[in-house]
Amino acid sequence: MKKLALIVALAAMTFGVATAQRSNVKAAFRLSDQSKPDFEQAQMLISAAEENPETMNDPETYYVAAQINENEFRHYLDLQQKGQEVDIKKMYDAALRILPALEKCYELDNTPNANGKVKAKYTKKIQEILKRDITYVYNGGVVFSQSNNQQSALDAFVQYFKIKDLPVCANDPEVSSKDSTTVQIALIVSDLASSLKQPDKALLILQSIKTVPGAECQVLRGEASAYKAQGDTVKYLDLLKEGASKCSDFFFFASLVDLYSTMNKTDEAIKYLDDAIKLDPNNPQLYRVMGDLWAYQKNDTQGAIKWYKKALEIKPDDADFNYAYAMALFNEAADLRSAANVTPAMDQKAMELFKMALPILEKADQLRPNDSKIRYMLKNVYYNLRMMDKYKAMGGE
Repeated sequence: MKKLALIVALAAMTFGVATAQRSNVKAAFRLSDQSKPDFEQAQMLISAAEENPETMNDPETYYVAAQINENEFRHYLDLQQKGQEVDIKKMYDAALRILPALEKCYELDNTPNANGKVKAKYTKKIQEILKRDITYVYNGGVVFSQSNNQQSALDAFVQYFKIKDLPVCANDPEVSSKDSTTVQIALIVSDLASSLKQPDKALLILQSIKTVPGAECQVLRGEASAYKAQGDTVKYLDLLKEGASKCSDFFFFASLVDLYSTMNKTDEAIKYLDDAIKLDPNNPQLYRVMGDLWAYQKNDTQGAIKWYKKALEIKPDDADFNYAYAMALFNEAADLRSAANVTPAMDQKAMELFKMALPILEKADQLRPNDSKIRYMLKNVYYNLRMMDKYKAMGGE
């Protein structure tokens, strides 16, 4: 009889603990929903319920947690709309706590019971909350970005795209739909994620817009940048090559040229630079880069000269282009002069090259006075042309 009484007492105690915890969940909501809310106490009670075995697997716990955070957000929003000054970070931090609570609620609400059946109670309510709050989540990203809190901005924008992709929102086009504006937002945010060294978040966001018509090339570009930030050269190269084969986007070709140059694969770099020139034939920088490839990686000064000349034809008043072309002419002349058996014809050709380089270097010096490398090269041309007065005037001895 005593044993039976003990069992009954223990059962009553267990029931009492469970009931107390469920009461705490309801009390937490009331604290957040009263005329003078106590959000700190409400958060303390609901956090305890999320950790207690009696309530931690109950979807109601997390639905109430979401409600508490929404109440806190809307409390500050209401004050702000009435012209009162509020803690903006605290306001939007509350908004960003809503989604994690709803995700857990949805998971538990859609878990099969002992009979293998799902009896979802909160799914429709979750849809309603997300629908009315997704704009505020986006606004939080904008506000954090404007206040230069880029990490919080990124967290808000990641939530914005997660909400759009949640199965619970799939049948609501007002929430899940994506257009060209969504694509542009995703690209900006993915760049932000990469700049913050969080390429995994960049890839998550880009995945969200992958099926939007017309976004393929932009997604490839963003993914390439993310994998570059991640240090995955193999995947970066694969995406650049895929982009170059599918898209008329200068980014892919320029990036391939840069990558192959770094890898000392000059022929591959030249191949993609040729393609880039076809896309943008009036871009002098492309010809300058091509000249550099021929000059410094293929060690072919004659090959470099024609490319530098083309860059200069397009942009004749650029000091760098003038200097690069003149230096190639100078180096070709120096190579002729330093050969094992210099013939008179070779010496004459060298002098012609020095003479060609002279006005180009003088122009570069005019365009950028006091540039040490330009003046050093110009002084050497004066010396080789036996223009000793000008050579000495520049500090020659």
